[in-house]
Amino acid sequence: MLIVIAAAILLVSFVVGTHLVALHAISTYLHRRQHIRHDHIGLAVVGALFAHRVEIWLFSLAIRLLLISGHAGHFEGHIEDEHRDYFYLSAVTYTSLGSEILPKGDLRVFLAVEAITGLVLITWTAAFLFLVMQRNWAQRRWGPKK
Repeated sequence: MLIVIAAAILLVSFVVGTHLVALHAISTYLHRRQHIRHDHIGLAVVGALFAHRVEIWLFSLAIRLLLISGHAGHFEGHIEDEHRDYFYLSAVTYTSLGSEILPKGDLRVFLAVEAITGLVLITWTAAFLFLVMQRNWAQRRWGPKK
């Protein structure tokens, strides 16, 4: 159990840092391109989705490594030993959609941490995109009136 908890803490720290760097890079890029008259919202969305994809991939890699090491437990349900299945499981956990694949053993703790982390990072992205939209509308003077 301690190995799973340590892996969860390390991975959460790493993906939160990754998300911070990604959103900062997107914000800096958009700020530097302020003079160009096109919609920045699309660029921000694509950049944020890419960051989420990387974070989901990191969680799926960690799940696979924990299973290989024998410290995590196992799954009840059909899962093949292919990375795309682990990516799918990680994606539905990260987005809190849920899956027909049920974790057994210490893996339940790890996936619960992933779900909470995904919820926080997705809402962080939503707040970031709201600020990008608000800034874009204020510059164009056609958005909501203050």
